[in-house]
Amino acid sequence: MARVHVLVEGDSEESFVNTILKPHFSPKGIYLTTSRVTTKRDNRKGIVYKGGISNFEKIRSEINLFLSEDNERYLTTMFDLFRIPVDFPEYQASIQVQDCIQQAIVLESGLYNDFNNDRFIPYIQIHEFEALLFSDAEKIDDCLSILHRVANSNLIDVAKQFPTPEHINNNPLTAPSKRILAIHPSYEKITDGILIAEDVGLNVMRRECTHFNDWISKLESL
Repeated sequence: MARVHVLVEGDSEESFVNTILKPHFSPKGIYLTTSRVTTKRDNRKGIVYKGGISNFEKIRSEINLFLSEDNERYLTTMFDLFRIPVDFPEYQASIQVQDCIQQAIVLESGLYNDFNNDRFIPYIQIHEFEALLFSDAEKIDDCLSILHRVANSNLIDVAKQFPTPEHINNNPLTAPSKRILAIHPSYEKITDGILIAEDVGLNVMRRECTHFNDWISKLESL
């Protein structure tokens, strides 16, 4: 048996872990828990704000806490490469690399070395959660046309422009979620995204997204 906590960036990733990944790993004796990163605390009001990463220093202590409070539990991350803060370990080295998969690997290596703990398995999602949905772009169109009663479009043409869904570019206007919103403005990242992910299926995502598959395989090996 292995226990793994997945520290994620936002609501959609948290839902993805709970809805898609947990049922996959539980029969293998690997039990996942998840939480969003803490970004701000208001001690006077007793409010803890969750989700989004504005800089690395805000989450360094949280990662250390997870690693120190349970010496039998693994910790992994699901942070977006899209708009990753510039103070992440090895950020400058990563932007010198052209291939996005290699960029993520450089950042993951930097994260691992920063904490130097064998129970820490960093993962950077390329470029964001919606890239996984582009593993079957037709399913995105089909789901959204039903959910929002809009005309079916052709996101397949978008997917065909790139060698893999993970290569859909890191740009404020053309990142995976922005491409969906440009065609389906009614797209809801959390609710619609998870329904589409269920329809696409984990096996298809693993087949089309090699870096994502490598992460899942690492966790399976535990």
